[in-house]
Amino acid sequence: MKKFFALAGLAAISVALAASPSAAFFIQPALTQLTGSHGYDGTEASVDVGGAFHLMPAFSSYHSDLSGGQTYKTYSLRAAYDTGLWGVGLTGGATPGIAGSNFKQNFYGVDGTLSFGPGTGKVSRLRQYQAQGAAGLTNMGSAPEGLAGVDLGAGIMHYDETNANLSGVGLAKIGQTNLRGSAGAAFLDNILTLDITKSVYNGSLTGSAADQAQIIQGVNAIVQGFPDTSVSLKLAMGLLPLVTPYISYTHTTFKNGVGASGAYVVGGAVNLLMLNVHAFYERYTQVGGQNQNFVGIGAGLNFGL
Repeated sequence: MKKFFALAGLAAISVALAASPSAAFFIQPALTQLTGSHGYDGTEASVDVGGAFHLMPAFSSYHSDLSGGQTYKTYSLRAAYDTGLWGVGLTGGATPGIAGSNFKQNFYGVDGTLSFGPGTGKVSRLRQYQAQGAAGLTNMGSAPEGLAGVDLGAGIMHYDETNANLSGVGLAKIGQTNLRGSAGAAFLDNILTLDITKSVYNGSLTGSAADQAQIIQGVNAIVQGFPDTSVSLKLAMGLLPLVTPYISYTHTTFKNGVGASGAYVVGGAVNLLMLNVHAFYERYTQVGGQNQNFVGIGAGLNFGL
């Protein structure tokens, strides 16, 4: 399966490179800091480099009381090709093991998006928002009339995880595959996106300690557990000059009898052309668990040739 994803993704990107014209070169570094309940402290950093074909190495780390005070670090690399009509990407990475914890994981996946619009030939701003979140809320422009674009996307991401065995004997090995479908629409300078993710597993979840580095689409804070289904709805509103406010709600169900969660996010992005800044507040609630609050702030730069 690993070879299939790697070959499929690399083949698609190679064909795209051979068949399509080059695009302007850009460099877009970004950094976000997140703090919140239970001593949560997280950092995300990335740099997107290239043109139509671009590479984005990324790093994230977090620790909290819920992670046992351990600091988990994740490294990833994304290779993607984007045109005005379609985009395809290949992602791989790892969360290495650390002293005092049995948890570690590797992951890899492929995704693609089709964009339907008025034929401007520009990379879809919907796709930028879906891929980069608040950091992608740039160049909203003046309000168009009516429906300005629609995106449809799908992706698959597989995780191979090693963790503590609750029986105290040996280690538990879990395979998690996330199947994601997405849709988005740009209308009157607003962006509305919907992401649905279904997680399937192999290996015994009841015998494994909770995943310590679970990333859920639409949730800023890293959570612990094994998600089943997640639905995320996001709205970015181009109402004001320079400032783009946004809101989102994500509902997630979990395996092993863990209660469902809801993540409510409100924030805003300020676009100053070469500099964009965003800040947000997140309220995370879970049935049978404690409510949590998070605050984040980030900034990104945009250099182009």
